[in-house]
Amino acid sequence: MEQSEQEQREQQEQEQQELAQEDPEKQQDLQHAQAILDALKKDEKVNQKRQMAKVPSKKLEKDW
Repeated sequence: MEQSEQEQREQQEQEQQELAQEDPEKQQDLQHAQAILDALKKDEKVNQKRQMAKVPSKKLEKDW
């Protein structure tokens, strides 16, 4: 999973570099959008961890 994220980031950086050559304003917008997406992903991971922590573990009865 980390490799695919790394590949995605490399691809995004490459796209950003291409856009920088075309239009600096577009590249700034892209960087801003990327920062927002990264923040949302981090927040989602934190929320997932919180949800997992809230679920109590099930205690099984001993049947022996």
